[in-house]
Parts: sequence; structure tokens; C-alpha cells
Amino acid sequence: MVEYDFNYYKKMQRKNSGTAERINNVRWELIKSYVPKVKTVLDYGSGCGYLTAFAPEGVEVDSYDIGKYYDGIPYPQTGILKGHYDAICLYDVIEHVDWAVKSDALMLSMIRASTYVFVSVPIFPGDAIAHKSSTFPFHDPPLFTGNDIIQWRHYRPGEHLTYFTEESLTALLKALGYELLYKGYDECPPRLDIMTFVFSGVSGNVSKENNSVARSESW
Repeated sequence: MVEYDFNYYKKMQRKNSGTAERINNVRWELIKSYVPKVKTVLDYGSGCGYLTAFAPEGVEVDSYDIGKYYDGIPYPQTGILKGHYDAICLYDVIEHVDWAVKSDALMLSMIRASTYVFVSVPIFPGDAIAHKSSTFPFHDPPLFTGNDIIQWRHYRPGEHLTYFTEESLTALLKALGYELLYKGYDECPPRLDIMTFVFSGVSGNVSKENNSVARSESW
């Protein structure tokens, strides 16, 4: 398993330094197009904190990540400070959870505490799927036949623990009470096979009560 330590974050910082501004400006444009009066955002899986770095004036961004804050990482985590958010951003994070074994209870609770959900995630090309369970998240080792997944650019054993298709990601959010509003390849190029999704909480699903305490829960 990958250790989310200083070396990991420094590697991500070097890898993303040339594209961080463009990618995060694209992300904010999409957020504002669906939530024009956005005031509160939770960046869950904040990494180096680039979403905070390029946030529009007047938007409060809380940031949370499984890794600790290290000197040299641009923006430290604030932690989860609110019980409800206009939007939760799950950028490059849900593929790091092994949904076939145990879900991230805190992530699920904060999704349910948010009106909109924005996701960027590697999406396995649909024409390469060879397993009848293609509407569900895939486990690592993945439930594919042949060597398709091993040859894929986003195959990273021990780091990417679930491999999604469009259908499986939509099914996951639908099970939580969220409907798909948008999907597209907003971050491509340079991020090949990274797909962006926008979901909205179905009326009556989203709680505005303090929902930040994680409970044991499995998918």
C-alpha cells in the first residue's frame, strides 16, 4: 500500500506544478456554473491544496486529506469545520478507497452533508470492459479478463484501489441519493481518461445538520 507521507505529496507537487493553475481554474468555472452563489466548499482529499490556492474571492474552502501537513506543501489542511457545504469536491480521491472491502465513512457522511458533489476520477474505457459486473466498482485486483487493466495508464496497484466506469460511479452516487447533472472530459488534455462529474442531492436527501462525525459503514 502507498504511504501518504511527505515524499508522496512532494512527488504530487512536482508532477502537478505545471498544470495546477489551469486545471483548478477549470474546476472553479464548473463549480460556479452549477452553484453561482457558492459560499462553502469542502475539498475532500485536498492533497497539496491547489483548490484553495485558486479559490475565488468570497468562497470559504475547508480542506481535508488522509495525509498530514508537511512543510513545503503549499496550503495546509483546515480540517472539516462545518456541518453542511454548498459543494464537496472529490478530485483524484475516490479511486484511492477500496469500495469492495470498506467504504470511507467520513467521506460518505460529508457527501450527504453537501448539496452538490464534484468528482474527477480515472474512468476505465467502456469498450474494454469484459466483466458482467461492470455496473459496480471494481476491486484491486480488478475484475477484468485479459490484460486490459494492467496496460491502462491509471493502473497503480496499492494506490488506486478501485477502478470506475461511468456506470459504476453513477451507481455509487445514486445509491447515496444523488443524481447526475453533468459528465465530461474538462481536464483533458493533459489528463487523459480523467472524467469530471457533477451530482446534485435529490430533494430531502441532503442534511443541513452537523453530519461530520463518521460512523462505521460499508458499501
